[in-house]
Amino acid sequence: MQAVYVIANRHKDQGLRCAREMVQRLHERKIQVYAPDEIAAELGVQTAAFSQEEGCEAAFVLGGDGTILRAVQRLSILQTPMVGLNLGSLGFLTEASQGAMPEIVDKVLGRAFSVESRMMLTAHIEEKTGQVVSREYYALNEFGLFRRYMGGVASVVVRYQNQVVGMYDCDGVMVATPTGSTAYSLSAGGPVVDPQVQCMLITPVCAHSLNARPFVVPDNGVVTLAAPTTRQGVMVAVDDAFRMPVMPSQHVVIRKSEKKANFIRLSEMDFYKQLGKKLTQWNHTSAMEEPQ
Repeated sequence: MQAVYVIANRHKDQGLRCAREMVQRLHERKIQVYAPDEIAAELGVQTAAFSQEEGCEAAFVLGGDGTILRAVQRLSILQTPMVGLNLGSLGFLTEASQGAMPEIVDKVLGRAFSVESRMMLTAHIEEKTGQVVSREYYALNEFGLFRRYMGGVASVVVRYQNQVVGMYDCDGVMVATPTGSTAYSLSAGGPVVDPQVQCMLITPVCAHSLNARPFVVPDNGVVTLAAPTTRQGVMVAVDDAFRMPVMPSQHVVIRKSEKKANFIRLSEMDFYKQLGKKLTQWNHTSAMEEPQ
């Protein structure tokens, strides 16, 4: 392995300290290291042009699940496999904790790993005429159509394969992957889905109805979300990382992406063991934390 990519949360000192230590280890092994523009100078490495990113054989992502999601937006273009070191609180998507860094570096450089590919979604915004008015977006966890302001509700119409399957007065509706089933969708009452299951989850958020329930659809169809009667406006959220406004005359078209999020696995992953551990940790942490 000759070149790798290092991504860290620049807003967290712990992430930058860990990244500097990793860069030092990689340089000792004569590995070329690249990093995003916003942290390259702090790490003392080069930023990468697209052609150089193509030459990176792996990416080390230091942070929590939010850092992983932001990294996926960049790495999925080239399908670069990534390994996450958890510096956050939950870490469903990360492979190991910070203390395992030396072992992880050795195994990745020695190619002693497998790659697990996770399903992603793709979406764009269309007018009623079918004219596409946005670029194509990609999400590992979910796309969501939400109200833009605190007051009022969004009246969201959900279609699957051009058939109306739900109409909700709600805060929003999200379409999630199996990976995303343990994220926002879970908090909104959605089911937990094994990442090996190929499907999409449709989960209403805070619907004003006792009959509004999440449901699961095959991954080979198309979901559309629209809010044609919502006067205060709505927005589409991509992995909760960024948002774009959606006009009443527009709808969001969501389908399974051909791109995958590729995760480096250093050992066989037991999803159900990890799920139990993380949910127990989550509940314990939530109960023990004092309000700020």
